[in-house]
Amino acid sequence: MLPDPGRAQAVAEKAQIAEPLLSLPDAPHELAIVQSVALGPLTPLLFMRLIGIGETLLGLGVLSGLYSRPLAWFQGVLLVLMNGIGIAFSGGAIADPVGLVLRNLPLLLCIAALGVHGPGTLAPRSGAEKR
Repeated sequence: MLPDPGRAQAVAEKAQIAEPLLSLPDAPHELAIVQSVALGPLTPLLFMRLIGIGETLLGLGVLSGLYSRPLAWFQGVLLVLMNGIGIAFSGGAIADPVGLVLRNLPLLLCIAALGVHGPGTLAPRSGAEKR
């Protein structure tokens, strides 16, 4: 049985919007990870804020429903890249990399369900909706 695309979308949207808003004021663990990765001219705190703003905008874009499928795939790629870069280059700042992957796996599965079955301009139409 396939997951309900509406429920998957709601979970992905809530997690994507709520996490950056809740973690910005006091996120020492995330800040330690960002500090261990080279950022160029950006300070770690500024980089974290930019990530939080980007995640919030991405969540709002998915919530709009206009391009939820392409945004879901983009969101999934970003999640995998951010986790992979954090694990590979954090220099041990991530104490439990397996736990990090396991905690993000449900979100990634919801994102994939939204990318495959979600609403939007690329959604397949049922027989009743076809012209």
